[in-house]
Formats: sequence, structure tokens, C-alpha cells
Amino acid sequence: ASLGTAKQVGLYVSGEESPQQIKMRADRIGIQSPNLYVAAATSLEDIFKVAEQMNPGVIVVDSIQTVFTQELTSAPGSVSQVQEVGCRLMWYAKRTQVPIFIIGHVTK
Repeated sequence: ASLGTAKQVGLYVSGEESPQQIKMRADRIGIQSPNLYVAAATSLEDIFKVAEQMNPGVIVVDSIQTVFTQELTSAPGSVSQVQEVGCRLMWYAKRTQVPIFIIGHVTK
């Protein structure tokens, strides 16, 4: 609930919804923060570009199944993509000391 409310910037990356949809939901439930930024991206390389430009204090990726790296030919959500993207996000978090929260969806 306090994501992006401190002096550091929070970056929420959505692979499923547009920033406008997320803003409407945030407005509806009363979330307002000048330090929380939303980006719509599914390419891991694009996510890293945005993160490098913004230098956020925390990143949330929603959801891992929609993110892909251009270096693999498999489809987003495939086992190889999820593994590779997860490993690269972990590497980025360790290198930059920025915590990254990864959201994943499981179907039953």
C-alpha cells in the first residue's frame, strides 16, 4: 500500500493492462501517489530501458507470463521464457540493488 509513497519512485510494469486502465482502478480505490509510475511493456529489454531512465527504488512486474526476451524465439509464457526472464530480472535486481516483485498467475 505504500509503494511509491516515500521519496523514491516505484515502477509498476503491466503486461496485461494499459496505464489508463490501471489509473481508473487506482482512482476507484483511492490510490494516489506522485511517485508511482506505470509502464505498459512486455519486452524485457524495454522494461530495462524504462528502469534505467527512471532509476526506481522498487519495481513490480505484472505478470511474468506476459514478459519475453527478444533473445529467445519461444512464446511469452513458455517455460523457457519465464525462466530466462526471471533469471535476468534477478540479475538486474542484484546488480542495481533494486527490489523487484514478480507477479505470476496460476490457472487450475
